[in-house]
This record gives sequence, structure tokens and C-alpha cells, in this order.
Amino acid sequence: SLHIGEWGAWEATVTGTGGNFALGVLPPSIKASMDAGVPHALLFEGGVRSAELTQYERNPEARRLCIAHYGAVCQACDLAYEQKYGAIGADLIHVHHVTPLSMIGEVYQVDPIRDLVPLCANCHHVAHQRNPPYTIAEIRNAIARQAVHQSGATRDAVEHRASLPNP
Repeated sequence: SLHIGEWGAWEATVTGTGGNFALGVLPPSIKASMDAGVPHALLFEGGVRSAELTQYERNPEARRLCIAHYGAVCQACDLAYEQKYGAIGADLIHVHHVTPLSMIGEVYQVDPIRDLVPLCANCHHVAHQRNPPYTIAEIRNAIARQAVHQSGATRDAVEHRASLPNP
């Protein structure tokens, strides 16, 4: 363990198993909250369990056509992985079913433009935080409202973003 820092005490800890090591660094604020005298229970992960689940088949050609139409750009927040991460982000994007396959409940003919929409991993996760999923317009509105809240921008900016066409 190493304590360093020009503006406070940082803690760096090296951990590892089987010759694979990682360096963990905690800033002063987190370090202080961990040392606040609250006892910590032993925490364990990695147990194995079996699970039975239902998987719905996806059509890779429908995914390809959806991305060919919209581009590999999140339709809610405009994230383009390649633009953000360079070559390692090329062609990364989730493809979201506007109506979840579990709600359709049967094999159906998918329209890659009407039924599917590219979303980044974060927006896709947000979409599925409720059932039925949030719409792209709802996610856009939430992003715009949060931007206004954080930056003090005008209500016009929120209304403009919300008025953009829905994919």
C-alpha cells in the first residue's frame, strides 16, 4: 500500500491472484469515507450457479440493415463509439427493439428501420429500466432536461432537442 498526493492522501493498493495484478487508486474523499470507522463485512463474489433462461433469436441481417440506415450512432444521445474511442470503438453499438421481443411473444417479420434503433450501452440500459421500455423521445427529453439542469440553459434548448424526429 502506498499513500501519495499533493492535495491529500491517496491510497494505491496492488492486488492480484495467480500472477495477474492490478493497481487500485482511491482519491482522498473515498479513502476518508472508507476509514470513517464503519466496520465492513467480508464480501464474496464468483460463486457458480445454474440458471434456465429464455433467449429470443436476433436476425444479424436486420441488425446490419438498421445500422446501415441510422449509422453506428446512439439515436438518444448521439454517441458514436468510433468517434469517442477511435478504431477500437468502430462498429460498436447496441440495436434496441422498440417493442421488446418478449412482449411480441412469437416469431415475427422485423422491419429494421421501424422496429430497431441503435442505442449506446448506457441509453440501452436506461431504456430497459422500466417495462415497457422508455421511448427514444423520453430518453432524449431526460438527457436534455439534465443538461439544462446542469448548465442553466434555456427551456428552448430542451424543447428543440425533444422536437427532433423520432427514429
